[in-house]
Amino acid sequence: SPIEIRKIKIPGLARSFTTPDVYKAGIYTVLGGTLLLSGAVISAVMAQRSVVEDVGFGTTPSIYYAQRIRDSLSDLDANVVNMLLLPSGTNPTAEKDYQSRKEKLSNLVVAVSKNITIPVYVDISKDPSKKIPVPIEQKNISTITLGINNYIEKVQQARDFHALKNTPASLEAYREAQKIIGDDDSGLLKEAYSLDQINFEALSKAYQSSQGSSLGQSLTVLVTGATLLGLLISIQLLLFKWNRRIINPALLGATLIAAFFLLDTLVSLNTATQQLKIAKEDAFDSLHALRQLRSTAYMMNTAESRYLLDSNTASEHEKQFFTNANKIARMGNLNPLVNSEEYQGRLQMLANKGQVTPDMSGFFAIQLKNISFPNEMDKTKMMITDFAAYLKIDQKIRSLNTSGKRDDAIKLTLGNNPGESNYAFEKLKTSNSATMDVNIDAFNNAIEKAQRALDDPNPRKAITGGDIAIIELTPPNNFDTFWLKTLVISGAIVGLTYYGLTQRIKEYEV
Repeated sequence: SPIEIRKIKIPGLARSFTTPDVYKAGIYTVLGGTLLLSGAVISAVMAQRSVVEDVGFGTTPSIYYAQRIRDSLSDLDANVVNMLLLPSGTNPTAEKDYQSRKEKLSNLVVAVSKNITIPVYVDISKDPSKKIPVPIEQKNISTITLGINNYIEKVQQARDFHALKNTPASLEAYREAQKIIGDDDSGLLKEAYSLDQINFEALSKAYQSSQGSSLGQSLTVLVTGATLLGLLISIQLLLFKWNRRIINPALLGATLIAAFFLLDTLVSLNTATQQLKIAKEDAFDSLHALRQLRSTAYMMNTAESRYLLDSNTASEHEKQFFTNANKIARMGNLNPLVNSEEYQGRLQMLANKGQVTPDMSGFFAIQLKNISFPNEMDKTKMMITDFAAYLKIDQKIRSLNTSGKRDDAIKLTLGNNPGESNYAFEKLKTSNSATMDVNIDAFNNAIEKAQRALDDPNPRKAITGGDIAIIELTPPNNFDTFWLKTLVISGAIVGLTYYGLTQRIKEYEV
């Protein structure tokens, strides 16, 4: 026989509701709660995916490419100087490296031009009445492209005069080429630095913004999920009170699935947030400093060769060399030229202990304060040791040059054997690359883990280490299982609730 139907009076409403009416309302309420939870989950996951994409594949490629453009510009110029230091045609290594760098520069400029992401526009028109807005990155890239062409033209003039043994004309042409290259405050190097900075600032802002929003998104998911669970549990209690049913299996299943959905989402969001922190703060901040260190070391190496090439501006290049040395490692008020022995002693002490003193700043200090991964400290110490060794050889070069032994100084500068400058510089580059590789691997692993936590259909490496760093810009188009999982779980919650309550409703039918 049918169960007796009770009348339920809800305060504030005129009519009374039967038990079946309450159960039917429960079905619709669970449906609404499930839709709200699903919407909150989708919104949070999609927002987190967007941040992971920005950090891993948005501005990151432009930052990395901009730094490599600076490397290539400095090394291109160093090879030009090395060709001009010896009689025309007698330095095939520099000639080969010069051609190789030109090709790399071309590829890098093309790559960075394909990844313009900063929505900031500038007016490039000289006529105020004819505004021509272009992305700020595009302006930097255009200036770099045009400048490289002008630089190569001036370099060719310098080489032609050098082949004719017209040293004054060759030097004059090279000085014009040098102005085009510039430094951090002018020329192409400044443009590459600006390209790096605008992207790094955009990356930092996006990351900082995500840290605040991710907490709000997780809180929204928690509130909507807790509300749905509370509703499901309340219905179970009503069933126990009104129908004397200890457990409704279907509703219990719906409750467990909803709890799993909520917990799984919160864990995924928290995992993604933590991995983003590792990627940005622990790995990429170090990687950025290490790439800047590398670019600065290239500029030092160029200044060392310029010092021997142009005696009229030798003091200027010497000053530039040690200004850049201070950017890498500033030891209080020590002048690395005047106080060379004490400065190098402090460097070696730093390499031995790995401890940053309060009066120290520069890229080494940034790196040492952010050691986060296994073997990173040892590789950093080796890099500092190699830098100190490079400075000692540079000191010998200057000593030989000032004592009138310019040819010996040039030989020491261009030599690729142990105890010679090029050899020492290659060692520094190798240890710098090894330290960067630790952070590149950590960055890639963190980004991939964040993607997998968010069920991203295209988890992939962000940066490939090595001399030719390739950043994958176009992901494969795999099926996104997240949407299917969300649909199935939401459907299961609603379906089980519907089945469980309709079975109870049927008991009241006559």
